[in-house]
Amino acid sequence: MRKDQTVKKKLYEKHGVKEYWMVYPQEQIVQIFKLHGKKYGEPEIYAADDTIPVKLLGRLKIDLKEVFTL
Repeated sequence: MRKDQTVKKKLYEKHGVKEYWMVYPQEQIVQIFKLHGKKYGEPEIYAADDTIPVKLLGRLKIDLKEVFTL
């Protein structure tokens, strides 16, 4: 997990990946880092009761209740 939070995040940031999602199944949390210029801002944090709007994919919404109950 630490590699995801440091190495991968920096690599994706360097190469301009617009969003970087980190999913924590046991905690039922999703963190989404969005690229602002050349850096990721503070993460948006979503919990199991939330619905995530995925603006990069049009009108797609992900209901985390469905994700975390699988």
